[in-house]
Amino acid sequence: MKNIRLAILLIVALSACVAQAQEKHFGFRFGMNVSSLGSQSFELQTEPGATALDIPGDVTESRYGVGAYFFGEFPLSERLSIQPELGFASMGVKYQPLRIDYLQLPIGLKANLGDHLYIMAGPQVSGKIWFHEQSGNYNYLDLSGFGAIGYNINETFFLDVRYNLGFTEVYSDDARVDIIEKVDNSDGTISISRENELVNLSGKNRYLQVSLGIRL
Repeated sequence: MKNIRLAILLIVALSACVAQAQEKHFGFRFGMNVSSLGSQSFELQTEPGATALDIPGDVTESRYGVGAYFFGEFPLSERLSIQPELGFASMGVKYQPLRIDYLQLPIGLKANLGDHLYIMAGPQVSGKIWFHEQSGNYNYLDLSGFGAIGYNINETFFLDVRYNLGFTEVYSDDARVDIIEKVDNSDGTISISRENELVNLSGKNRYLQVSLGIRL
């Protein structure tokens, strides 16, 4: 929690410093994410007398999602600028109960390498916003860092490719994720069995994002 508080204070302080900057630029980014969980581990727990199920393959498969952001760019010098953003990203893995969406606040130090190419890096704080049935298994805040490389197509449009690596644990200490099985009953109906669970879960967010941006 100390790391998260420090990151929030850093973002607030940097935002205050650039608030008076001249030649501000604002815009939007829209992109696609390929997300997964780094250092992922878990154990299968089965209720007494129940049949142990195979762990679904998509528990460890990447999720393809979307991201949308509003950003501001505040020049510090001819080549350097600060770029805070506020946006949404769908993350987690392919298995439905292990998907999670975030409201994200990245703030990057951007260096223009020429008229077209730039690099950027910085911290990011994310807050959980998707409150599905098993959302209590996930911590509310996520602290991470990102690196990006981009290309300015012209003064209005640009391409941005970035990689984000989580620093904090995704799951809560008592997380228990159901392995859901559909059961065909004799009367033709279908019921849901929750006799198997994933326990002792651990993992950290990571994703690759490709986006198209527009400056207003």
